[in-house]
Amino acid sequence: MKKELIINISPDRKLFKWGPIEFRLFYGSFFMNTIWLKIHKLYSWSWPSLLSVFKNGKVTMVLDDGKLRASGMKYFNKYFLNQENFRKHWQKYLEWIEQFKIFIKKLEKVNLSEINDDQLVVLFEKYFDLQKKFWLIAHVPEIANLGGERMFLNKLNSINKDKAEAELEILSTPDKYSFFQKEELELLKIGLIKDERRMKSVLDRHAKKYSWLLNSYGGNRLLDSKYFENRLNKSVKRGNVDKQIRKIQNVAIGNKRRKEKLLQKFNKEIKVISKQLSYSIWWQDHRKSYIWRMHYWDDRLLKEISKRKEVSYNDLVWFWPKEICDLLKGKKINENTIRLRKKDYVVYYKDKSTRYKEYYGKDAKFIYNKYLKSQVNILYQEIKGLVVSQGKSNRIIGRVAIIRNPFRDKGKMKQGDILVAGMTSPEFIVLIKKAKAIITDQGGMTSHVAIISRELGIPCVVGTDIATKILKNGDKIEIDIRQGKINKIL
Repeated sequence: MKKELIINISPDRKLFKWGPIEFRLFYGSFFMNTIWLKIHKLYSWSWPSLLSVFKNGKVTMVLDDGKLRASGMKYFNKYFLNQENFRKHWQKYLEWIEQFKIFIKKLEKVNLSEINDDQLVVLFEKYFDLQKKFWLIAHVPEIANLGGERMFLNKLNSINKDKAEAELEILSTPDKYSFFQKEELELLKIGLIKDERRMKSVLDRHAKKYSWLLNSYGGNRLLDSKYFENRLNKSVKRGNVDKQIRKIQNVAIGNKRRKEKLLQKFNKEIKVISKQLSYSIWWQDHRKSYIWRMHYWDDRLLKEISKRKEVSYNDLVWFWPKEICDLLKGKKINENTIRLRKKDYVVYYKDKSTRYKEYYGKDAKFIYNKYLKSQVNILYQEIKGLVVSQGKSNRIIGRVAIIRNPFRDKGKMKQGDILVAGMTSPEFIVLIKKAKAIITDQGGMTSHVAIISRELGIPCVVGTDIATKILKNGDKIEIDIRQGKINKIL
């Protein structure tokens, strides 16, 4: 490492990597600044040092895996296994939701174009504070999941190492629907309404309720009634909407029964961990629905500022929140800085620090090469990962579709292909539903793709590290879903 680039994350240790994924700085700025600059002042344990490595509009977040999970186990013990602390923290989250709803109702009444810059700054800062408060609460299930997963696997390994991973997959499955599955069920039930006028009215309300559904850290899409109407029409054309609803419900019922049956052989401690880890995983997904709602209002505010200050919206999403406020107060930011952030940019947070460091250009490329650019032996044929969803078949054969951007690459994916990605995020949902199976480089039992694949009953292997580097579009592969092994068929 260059002498001037002192980073206390060893590339020689096992690293936790989140990404690469489409990402715009502003959308993730509250998460990063709140967790790494404020958490250690309010919670007993901090998150370990973080590298956020931006490369051509994508980010990979890098942390020391052992340190992250060690902190996570402490969080899981305190905030999930301690029932009183769990209830208190969940109540804080519910109170935040009410505060958010109140704030948004007030914000909806404000005509942004009619208030002056000073008033807009005040509004922005109140909204910033609300987002920071969210992350002070909502970081808990995220880090607790990582620790809880490790803790639970260790417990199961001590009982039966050969079955531990398969049992973890069953016992950590949430009992509640994800927000995607909840929306799908609600939409299908609209298709059962016979009266057309009433159906249209209910569909309009549904569209308003879920307009944020396909938002992401990489950009937002405001969905209208037409989008939901088109989806509903496709479902109706497939026929027997009742059957489609039952299919979704039956997967959830099947997962629950598998869990209940397996739990019968375990003691009370295992049953408690199973229940609380399942809830923590569901909670992590639930809070994402509020992240996407906040992104909608982020865009409303950013677009108003874009008009006023003649700075493009596509540049503003690469500003830090403080820079937005400074812009409203008349301060300019160097255009070259924004250009560099879009290309090669690294943000480094040292644990328990009060400031972050930024690296651009050559320094950013040096860090990228040190931590993320890996050499893979392309002659190596076997790929192995963690099975997070077993589906119904032990052996799957199919064609590979490597998806790096779900919007740009969607044409590469055909119904029944095996989806291969670095990791997935909510905007992958349309392609996930087409997949025969899913393979990712990153992720664990509590990741986004783990939650969705189990809900849909799609076989899924995560944490392979090298799948997107070894495999190519069109490759024919075989997955041993019992052991998480993937082999090319030559």
